Amino acid sequence: MNKTGVSIISILATIGLLSGGVALNNYFNDKPITLSYGDKTFFGKVESNAGSQTDDSQDVVLDKSLEELNEICRRDNLMMMIVVNTIEGQAQLSAEIIYSADQVEMTLNNTYIQQSIEDNPNYAWKGWSLDPDGKELITDYASIFKNEAVLVYAVAEEAIPYQVQMFNNIFQFKAGADGKVELLPMDMSAEAPEGYTFLGFSTISEIDTENIVNLTEITVEENAIYYAVFVNEDGEAFNYLEEATKVTLNYLEGFDILNFDNYYYNGRYQTSLYVPNIDNADGNFMTFIGWYTESTIADSLDPEKFIEDINTFQPTEDVQLYAVYQTTEGSYVTVNQLSVIKFVWLTEGGESATRYISTTDDLTSATAFANSFVPMEIPENNEFVGWSTVANNPENIVDFSSTSATANATYYAIFQDISLE
Repeated sequence: MNKTGVSIISILATIGLLSGGVALNNYFNDKPITLSYGDKTFFGKVESNAGSQTDDSQDVVLDKSLEELNEICRRDNLMMMIVVNTIEGQAQLSAEIIYSADQVEMTLNNTYIQQSIEDNPNYAWKGWSLDPDGKELITDYASIFKNEAVLVYAVAEEAIPYQVQMFNNIFQFKAGADGKVELLPMDMSAEAPEGYTFLGFSTISEIDTENIVNLTEITVEENAIYYAVFVNEDGEAFNYLEEATKVTLNYLEGFDILNFDNYYYNGRYQTSLYVPNIDNADGNFMTFIGWYTESTIADSLDPEKFIEDINTFQPTEDVQLYAVYQTTEGSYVTVNQLSVIKFVWLTEGGESATRYISTTDDLTSATAFANSFVPMEIPENNEFVGWSTVANNPENIVDFSSTSATANATYYAIFQDISLE
């Protein structure tokens, strides 16, 4: 970081002619770099002229094999952009082939560098600059598409992460390095429930009216939570959890059956929830298609109980909803009708596991999987004996060729030491 709190991350945009080694001043130790074009691969490395990571003499040096790549650039009228990411001392290098000036802005603004800065709570993204000090950001991206080597710098600013809780939802934001918030992170007046106005942010809880601050007038504390407070004409704070309707969503996340409390008030939900498809261990899958007001589906999907889009559902009282999945056979089940079978084995690094998803009333495919599945890691000088219902107990091994898998069961790998045989 320089004295202004701006961090510079370098990018070398190699356009057309480029001869010999190319150097960038950066702060790394030796790191590998691989440049690929078609079926050709070229190699280089990050070289350190000094041992210290704070020494300005350290350079990124690309070896002479880049000359061959330049011949390709000249022949095909290409621009090659080499991205160097040094945020928080982590060097990452990759190469991009650019075919026109129109692609420069799109490519720069979709680099891993920008995304890593935006995702990092300790940095605020500013933009790209041709100036090493980052004083002037690029506005005309086509202007950097030239027949010469161009250094493009990613400009970031130190930031202070903080959180805002509104109703039952928490939002992540960043203040400047000095802890100052120039503008409120959202239009709080527009978020006010009917009959209420926005009072300010509490440092105690979302329904406290005594410890109110204005975020634009204070120094934000790192990772602090500030609670949005709304009051009616009598000065009474709005208690979201008491006024809103609670919709509990039961669903499968990865291989775990979870539940999530969503809140509905004043015609809208607190937040949306994305539920991904289920990937089974043997490659089959079930697809999430919506929600059901009952915990199970008896014979067929009842349209009166099925909710395809949660945002169209307007509950009048607290309710439980269950994720609905369509199987590969075309049938429908709720999350309560799924079975997650866990296969566990011990490795040197600790416990490893594979899970298999099936429907509770049909465990045929799960049984077939259990009968054929072998642990992915078997200890040295051991052989796999089978799956037991009790850890480290070979007396409880299940013969899946004649016994069906049990719904929502855990099976443990049993190994036999063969070093003495």
